[in-house]
Amino acid sequence: MKWKRIIVWVLAGLVALALVGIVGGLAILRSSRFQNYALRKIAKQVRVATGAATEIRGFDFSLSPATAHLYHITMRGTERPTERPLLQVDKLTVSFKIQSALHRQIALREILIEHPVAHLETDRAGRSNFPQVAPSQSHSQISVFDLAVGHVRLTHGEVNYNDQKIPLDADLYNLGTEVHFDRLTNRYSGAVSYAGGHLRYADYSSLPHKLSVKFSATPERFTLEPAVLTVGASEVVLHAGLSGYSNPVADGDYEVRIRAQDIAALSPSVRPAGDLMLTGKLHYQAAGKKPSLRGISVNGQVASEALTAFVSGTKFELRKLQGRYQLANGTLRMRDISLQTLGGTISTAAEIEHLDATPSSRVRAALHGISLRAVQQVLHRRELKGTAVSGALNGTADASWSGSISDARVRADLTVTPTARGVSNSSAADIPVDGVIHTVYDGSRNSLAFKDCVLRAWSTTLTAQGEISDHSSLQIQMSAKDLHQLVTLAASVRPGPSTVPAVSGSASLNGVVRGSMHEPEIAGHLSAQNLRVQGSAWSAANIDIQASPSQFTVRNGVLINAHKGQASFDATVGLQQWSYQPSSPVQARLSARGLEVRDLQRLANQHYPVSGELSARLSVQGSQLDPKGSGSAQMANVRAYDELIQDLSLKFNAANGSIASTLNLTPRPARSLRKCPTPRKPGPTECDSMLLQSFCNIFGPCRQAS
Repeated sequence: MKWKRIIVWVLAGLVALALVGIVGGLAILRSSRFQNYALRKIAKQVRVATGAATEIRGFDFSLSPATAHLYHITMRGTERPTERPLLQVDKLTVSFKIQSALHRQIALREILIEHPVAHLETDRAGRSNFPQVAPSQSHSQISVFDLAVGHVRLTHGEVNYNDQKIPLDADLYNLGTEVHFDRLTNRYSGAVSYAGGHLRYADYSSLPHKLSVKFSATPERFTLEPAVLTVGASEVVLHAGLSGYSNPVADGDYEVRIRAQDIAALSPSVRPAGDLMLTGKLHYQAAGKKPSLRGISVNGQVASEALTAFVSGTKFELRKLQGRYQLANGTLRMRDISLQTLGGTISTAAEIEHLDATPSSRVRAALHGISLRAVQQVLHRRELKGTAVSGALNGTADASWSGSISDARVRADLTVTPTARGVSNSSAADIPVDGVIHTVYDGSRNSLAFKDCVLRAWSTTLTAQGEISDHSSLQIQMSAKDLHQLVTLAASVRPGPSTVPAVSGSASLNGVVRGSMHEPEIAGHLSAQNLRVQGSAWSAANIDIQASPSQFTVRNGVLINAHKGQASFDATVGLQQWSYQPSSPVQARLSARGLEVRDLQRLANQHYPVSGELSARLSVQGSQLDPKGSGSAQMANVRAYDELIQDLSLKFNAANGSIASTLNLTPRPARSLRKCPTPRKPGPTECDSMLLQSFCNIFGPCRQAS
């Protein structure tokens, strides 16, 4: 609904009420019968003029001075009878002077409107409760300057607006209007204001504001001097003039001062802060049969010293924002937009054509010296034991789209260079990063392409070549000569607090991504050499990996101990959109031969006083909630809890929601380590029982071999 149409309609209705009231008042002779007749006549004429069904509950008239009073006026549009009416007015007073009874000419001295309340509605289909006006049979028009209303005053007005299509709610209270007419200059001057305005959009909080408008009007020109909209400490000031009512031409200048805290209620979680200034000039001239937007032109500048906001709990800051913008002939252009953020600067330019039809947009951004350390801090990745990523991001990004931004095509060419500190002290706390990134995103094809992308951090190199799309083919290679540096880098960018695990060695990964962007399928081979994990030593590790949103699989896994023994394994875990659930299906197989128990304990970060060589065969399936499987393990050359053990074996079976295990343990005859007494009779001794219980605490329910 257009506000201009609303204002014109309300004024036309009130003027019609006033004129008809005057005519009726001149004919009334105080009789109630004639007053009822006059009220029906007035209501009929108002309906013809406005299309609104009108009810007037009271009417009186005084001759000196000639004044008509209309009470409790109700005007209905297309809303249902049970809904609030389009317009209600407590009292309408019209004072006039008869200039010529012969020619039926009168002069309106004063129109007083007391407590008008408007309820404007728009449903989801865009239909309003505004009435349709029947075509007029008369071609005569009355100019507002011919009426020469000496004084108009509106007090305690309210406007309630609800738009379910946008959706928008607006309430205006303490609405007041004061208008005077100067007969010598044929000029209206007046003011419109309200002090208690509330605007609510969608689910955002209400935005209280106030408005003050001063204006003057002659038959040739309408002038705002000025219009001021205030929201807290924010202010919009508009000076404008319009000439040629039949073919209007408007010019003006504006100044918009926005204090971000004043609009924080619209989105409390963002918590914006800072000041933003927009200044410029505007012009309007009717563009004939072209859309009205083609006739609007705006030139302006934008500036801000500092702006801050929180996005997902992260504070983001912009400084030294400045730039120019222009709207002309349905095209918006933004030039020389620059700002400082994240330790560097960003320069942008944009152009949006055909705003009145299907917009066509182009945006270009240039990045200079964006600090990776600053990005790490903004993302709440605190320095881990003094470690931080260092490097500077430079490059350009270009985007273009027509219509929906989801069809945008974006090309980015970026370089990362290590900072001076990172170059001179690459082994210190900083993690120097360098490389090149060339990517193209095509929204219409739903594809993301990588070309000759290389990133290096310390001794780790990552390369990417190919495309992710509905038919993906992306090659990924990574080599790390020092795994400790790699896990340190990973820990520095991992969300939340974390510690660097004790890992060293070298590794390489060769992978390929296939499938679609929404359901990618990842396959790769991981190999590592000279591994040390939590103090355990492994000469080599090899794993084939497959991953999709519904499943993660490890095949042909081989782990070779640096001292003795090796293990092979396979595993498959079901997923739900990359997420593991306790009910997810699991299938795993493990075969180990001659592995050092101490290395296994270090790998699992356990510290039991047990040593020896472990061989095992395990098979597990089912789920975490319903595990099934079986397995066996044997240990040789065992020394546990200061005891030498001749034979130690474990068997387990899982089914029907329970796990049963059997531990067979036979101590060696020699008991020198624990100084256990020589048994006086066959069978387990107290010392044997203590040893057995120690293992049972580790492995679960068990029994001693006979």
